Amino acid sequence: MDRIDQMLKRSSLDTAKTNSLDKALEPSVKHALTFARSHLNKYYSKTDTSNVYRIAIILHPKLKTKYFQQNGWDKQWIDTALEIIQEEWSHYKGRGTEVM
Repeated sequence: MDRIDQMLKRSSLDTAKTNSLDKALEPSVKHALTFARSHLNKYYSKTDTSNVYRIAIILHPKLKTKYFQQNGWDKQWIDTALEIIQEEWSHYKGRGTEVM
């Protein structure tokens, strides 16, 4: 999502820089990109309140906390995500699995 946001940001109206892509885009397309970016960010921001999202990203074998660090996420947000994982793990730690 961070990559998509950056791409839309570069091509939307709210950027101060102009690049070759901006010059090739019609104003209506630029407006649509700005609209799309605002809607994506509206729903993406809801992941901040989702423990499942944080857990899934950190437990992902390729991403882990590196994803958040490389994309400039706040250290406190990452620390909170790690605390959430530890808390959730404490609910299941020590439980055996039953074979049926």
